[in-house]
Parts: sequence; structure tokens; C-alpha cells
Amino acid sequence: MKEKDSQRQIQQENFELILNLESSRISANDLITFLSNTDLLFQSINKTLNCKYNVGYENITVEVLALEKGSFKIPIALKKITNKFLLPTTITFLGGLAANLITNNLSSQTIKTQNEEIVVEKKVLLENKSTKEAISMIAKTAIETDGINGISVTYEKENGEQERVNISKETLSQAVCNETINEEMINLQSKITLEIVSPVFMNKPASWRVSYNGRTTPINAQMADTDFLDTMDRQEIAFAKGDAIIADLETTATNTDSGIKFKYRITKVYSYPKYSRITKSSNIQQLDLLKDEQE
Repeated sequence: MKEKDSQRQIQQENFELILNLESSRISANDLITFLSNTDLLFQSINKTLNCKYNVGYENITVEVLALEKGSFKIPIALKKITNKFLLPTTITFLGGLAANLITNNLSSQTIKTQNEEIVVEKKVLLENKSTKEAISMIAKTAIETDGINGISVTYEKENGEQERVNISKETLSQAVCNETINEEMINLQSKITLEIVSPVFMNKPASWRVSYNGRTTPINAQMADTDFLDTMDRQEIAFAKGDAIIADLETTATNTDSGIKFKYRITKVYSYPKYSRITKSSNIQQLDLLKDEQE
């Protein structure tokens, strides 16, 4: 065994999968799914790099390090093994490739060797059925598990620095392949902050333009809380740009011929700024009062 190991060169790369949980618990089956598919993901990426680009490793060992108390970080050490008599011409970093796949990043990545630069395309990696299945199962498990708000990954870059990427459930939905996603998938986020992007004056089930979780692109969400709409009517409440409400947001991902489509509904409003809108009648009353004072 020692003689065999002495004939191998071993490189190590760090990668971390973080489950953003509301509580500190997860079922054993879900944890096993994340671990087994993370292992499958790196094995299949390495296989594609070997078969398509000739920059992979002889063997990959995925080792889970000791978990930190009170968290569900899954720190991983990737042992990348090569016969020392066949020294690789480059060090290939796999974590960035995995992060791109999980975040549904379409951009290609470049691996530099001594003689050339090799461009690795996402579509080529996804031609490997195992890679596609692993990404899809990681995303699908995170989406369907109650209490998980999303996941994060930390990967090692070529310069030795580490980069962390936060991935929402909406982004994960886009990583689920059509073969595994249900015809319709519903996710409910409870008591999140929704920032108003456009002024809202109408007390009816209209679409509200809001942003959340630091999103740069706002969404259109139907206001489906009828009790809140009645309150808006009675109290003549209005909202201005930048106001925020605390509410439940329901996201429905539907698989269509043209891809996955998203619909949003605000199902329950818990708190909101209590501003009254200025109506025509109130303007008339204010003018009458001003007239009386002048007389």
C-alpha cells in the first residue's frame, strides 16, 4: 500500500457546501442525498475533463471533514491523484466548475496549461449524464426541503483565494433538469422583507413590483392577501418606492416547452408602514378648512 502511494502525486483542493437552514436540523436522508450527489458531481466533472479535454485526474477522492458544531457546513477536501511519473501539465481546480454548474452560470471557464489555454464549456460538462443528475438532485433536494432557504458554496480559486457564492431557491430551480422537475413546483418563503419598487395605491389583487434578498432585478408578485387588501381599503393605505413589508412569498416554478417559468404570490402580510394615501375628498376637505381659517 505504501509503495503504491509513493508512486502517486496527490493535490488537495477545498470546497464547501453550506445549507442555509432556518433551524439546526436536517433529515439523514436529505444529508445523504447532498453528500452522495456532491461526490457524484466531482467524479463526473473529472471524467469529462479526462475524456474531452485531457486535463483531469486519475482519481478523485471526496472526503468530508469534521462538521462545525451548530452548523450545516459540509467542508470537503478533494484529493486529486495522479501517477507521479505522469505529472500533470497544470493544476485543474474543480470547485469553480462545480459552483458554475450549481448556480446555472452559462459562462465558460479557462484552464491554463504549459502550452495552451483550454476553454471548458458548461454544455460539454452537462453532456455527462451523471453530472446533470448530481446538479439536479442537489438543487431539487434544497428546493423541496422545508427550512432550507437556499445554499452557499465556497470554492478555491487558482490564486489560492476562496470565493463564496450564495444561491437562492429560484436560481436552484433553474439548475433542475427537465427530466427530474415536476410539472409544477411550489416554494413558500415565510416572513421575508419585500421592498416596494413602484408606488402602490390600488387595494385589489394586482401585481406588486418588489425586490428581496438583495436582488438587483425586481419581480412582479400578485397580492393575494385579501384581508390586507381590505385593510388597505378601510385605512386608505398607500406605499411609496423604498417602503418595505414583511410577508410570505410563494414561488411557483412551472416546466414549459420554453423552459422553467416563475410566478410569485404574496400570500400573507404581517407588517407594513402605515401611510394613508391622499385622496380627492381629503384634498377638498383640506381646502375647505383653509378657506374657513382665512375667513
